Amino acid sequence: MSRQNIKKQPDAKENLLQTCYRCCTMAISSLEKVLKLTKNEQFINSLKEERQGYLTMLNKFSNLLAINGYVPKDTDALKKFMNDITFKMSTLVNKGDSSLANMSITGTSFGTIDVSRARNRFLAVEPATDFAEIDELLGKISNTVDNLKIYL
Repeated sequence: MSRQNIKKQPDAKENLLQTCYRCCTMAISSLEKVLKLTKNEQFINSLKEERQGYLTMLNKFSNLLAINGYVPKDTDALKKFMNDITFKMSTLVNKGDSSLANMSITGTSFGTIDVSRARNRFLAVEPATDFAEIDELLGKISNTVDNLKIYL
């Protein structure tokens, strides 16, 4: 096999930063979808506040990627398509706030798993290094779940 045929794998640091970046983009996209469906003003305000928090985090990870010489990579098209189909199917019958909050919490849990896994892999390679931004994102994710629980 020639070297040209070998796809370069991202290092643990790049993987961690890209995972955080994608987590933020997915959260923003999901929150925007939910915002289009709810009529509850309190829920709308809560969703907008959450979205703003993820936009702030997205900016931080965009900057960290650039500082480290990486180009932000969006979620692959197939995963986006599958998420869109799942969202549309789930909201076909039930567009109530409880159902929307439940779907958002479930998606947020996947974000926690992805970021935690990438962080653990990074720390296994560079144990003395840590990013405060990762803790901040994990805290943001946890707060999102807590803030959405009241709509269940």
